[in-house]
Amino acid sequence: MVKCDHCHQRKGKRICPYLDGHICSTCCGENRGVNFDCPRSCPHFGPPAGRGDDRADATASTTPASTGSQNPTPRAATGSAAAAATAEPTPDLSRYQKYLSSNRRTLADLMARIEMAMAQFDRQRRGLTDADAVATLEFMRRRASPITLVEKFAPEMGVFLEKAIVESYHGGSAPGTYDLMEVLDHLMGIARNFGPEGSRRYLDEVALFFKHSRKPPPGDPPPKDTPRIIISR
Repeated sequence: MVKCDHCHQRKGKRICPYLDGHICSTCCGENRGVNFDCPRSCPHFGPPAGRGDDRADATASTTPASTGSQNPTPRAATGSAAAAATAEPTPDLSRYQKYLSSNRRTLADLMARIEMAMAQFDRQRRGLTDADAVATLEFMRRRASPITLVEKFAPEMGVFLEKAIVESYHGGSAPGTYDLMEVLDHLMGIARNFGPEGSRRYLDEVALFFKHSRKPPPGDPPPKDTPRIIISR
């Protein structure tokens, strides 16, 4: 069972970009937007729930809630013009809508775990591009295949991601092989088409979404330039 990274008592069933880890619905509902500086693109973002059982709809959570006043004012408009001009960009959540709109939240959660680990590795290895992300996702896709393959060289990000994702479930209910392959295929299509060749627009978008990291990565990346042989099980 994965415990909440905030209260360390209840089950952490959600991925929290602010904690860079898992959170229970109670802590999420009580702290988001109040004690936590949550990115507005988080699928669970919305007004504080005020109660433990937070079942806000994923679509509604990305829409500013009504304040009930006669002249509701967008949050950005309440600050100075200078503050609005320098406001940080909002991460794009559209890549998650494939799973959120079809109520396949377990796949959206798996996708978030992969991207969170990718952001953690990217913070340690500067100079990466989207091509590195694609190579990593392709490696993981081959490893997930039921066909046994021998990898002469493994991308160090790929080795890191595999370890990080396994550790993130802590013996809990991990996704099935075909769910993993579907999410990896989805991410590969996104990373390949996110920007021009040689860019890192996709990695920058992932880094923006998980910029509120407060936890150390779940594992250290392997030594640089260390070739290894990986044989899939």
